[in-house]
Amino acid sequence: MNADGRTPKGDDLEELIALYAVGALAPAESHALEARLAAAGPEELLRRLDDEPAGAPTALHIARASEAVWEALPYPGLHKRLLHLDCASGRYTALVRMAPGASYPAHDHAGVEECLVLEGDLHVGGEVLRAGDYQRALAGSHHVEQTTEGGCLVLLVGPLPV
Repeated sequence: MNADGRTPKGDDLEELIALYAVGALAPAESHALEARLAAAGPEELLRRLDDEPAGAPTALHIARASEAVWEALPYPGLHKRLLHLDCASGRYTALVRMAPGASYPAHDHAGVEECLVLEGDLHVGGEVLRAGDYQRALAGSHHVEQTTEGGCLVLLVGPLPV
């Protein structure tokens, strides 16, 4: 069952993988998905995840705020709302909300990560970013710990975890 009380349909592979990626599945669901992925061949997985033919225009996708699923991250005061998971390019788009006083630990980047502050304050090294401020970290770069005094909401676009 998801954090919002919904149970994903067994055939909704993309949603299950997205929930798995952010740690939102119950242990039994995670084990079932791992077994399903191990049993399926790579061609079947790619066919199921690629619901648009090559070169086809991208269909419109709307993610309603009223239906949002916010997942707790393993750091106090941080929650993530996964907006899009692009398995083909290995990238995700998400909103991250940091409660007042929360911090995100220092980390390295496997790929380019983009961050747009939508609300509040985000402290990165000696810089304070506010609504409308943008930062981009290149692949191989190191991010120092990021903190917030009053809380913040940021839009992240980055590489999927290894």
